[in-house]
Amino acid sequence: MKQFFIIFFLVFVIASCKSTADMADSGSIYDDYSEDLSSSLLTYPNFRDQLDQQKPILVSSSQAIDDQLISMSKSLASEIEKTPYFNGFTVLVYSGVNREEAFKAQEDLEMNHPEINHRMQYEQPRYLLKVGQYIYRIEAQKNYSELKELFPTARIIRDKLLRKDFKIPQKESNAEGEN
Repeated sequence: MKQFFIIFFLVFVIASCKSTADMADSGSIYDDYSEDLSSSLLTYPNFRDQLDQQKPILVSSSQAIDDQLISMSKSLASEIEKTPYFNGFTVLVYSGVNREEAFKAQEDLEMNHPEINHRMQYEQPRYLLKVGQYIYRIEAQKNYSELKELFPTARIIRDKLLRKDFKIPQKESNAEGEN
């Protein structure tokens, strides 16, 4: 049985070596082959001819861009005014399921910082005590740093703010450093 495998292996090796020699010679059959594929290829117009045919526009580029920007900004502003909410930031003072702790936090906030406007929200199953409405995160930083001492779990969060309730803070007229 062992001799059979040895003989089979030798015949296999000899046959495989012979077949590689035939493969090298068979390439000469296709030397004179040619095929015309031009009918099936895509054709594209010459872009240089099209550029030469175009006539220059006499409107100044800055005027055209300004007009486009004005119209785009007006349409964007009208779309924004239609939406009742916008993205902003608030300071979350308390978040939890305990009603008594939520109202205790509200009382502590009213007692220690009566000048800060706050609102209590109930999103089942938790109570949220929020302070302020800010467009930018940096604006919320002042109240956050004041409240962090009294409420260590306070944090600044993203929030959807109702557009009609939002009021832009008025600057003081006697502020230093303003022109």
